Amino acid sequence: MPKYISNEKRNDIIFHKQSGKENRVIAEFMRVCVRTIERVWADFQATGKSEAKVKNCGRKSVITTNQKMKIIAQIKETPDITLFELIEKFTLPITAGGLSKYLKKPGYSFKKRQLILQHKTARISKKNAKNS
Repeated sequence: MPKYISNEKRNDIIFHKQSGKENRVIAEFMRVCVRTIERVWADFQATGKSEAKVKNCGRKSVITTNQKMKIIAQIKETPDITLFELIEKFTLPITAGGLSKYLKKPGYSFKKRQLILQHKTARISKKNAKNS
C-alpha cells in the first residue's frame, strides 16, 4: 500500500515545482519517488488544491437522506411502529436487521416483535410414527 503524503509535504512539493526545480531533484530532497511528485503536481494542476483526495470508503447507504428524515419523523409520530411496518410503508430496499442497525445510531431501539403463532399439533417424525 502506498505511503500517505501529508498536506505539508504536498505543499512543499508544489512550492518547489513552482520554483522550477526538476522532479528528480525534488524527489531526492523530499525522499519520495518521482512518480509521487508527478501525481501531486498533476492533482494540483487539475484541481488547484494541494490537499489529499478524500477517499469515500465503505458501503454506501441504500436509504436516501429524504427517506431517513421521513423514517425518523414517522417514529416520533408513532413510536410503537415495527421495523417491518416501516419497511413496508416506505418501500425500503433493506432488511429489518439493516434498518435496526441504522436506527441504533441516533439512539432508537426496537424490542417489539411480530406475533408468531405456533401450530398446536407437533410434527411427528418418521421414527416416532405409529404403524397402523
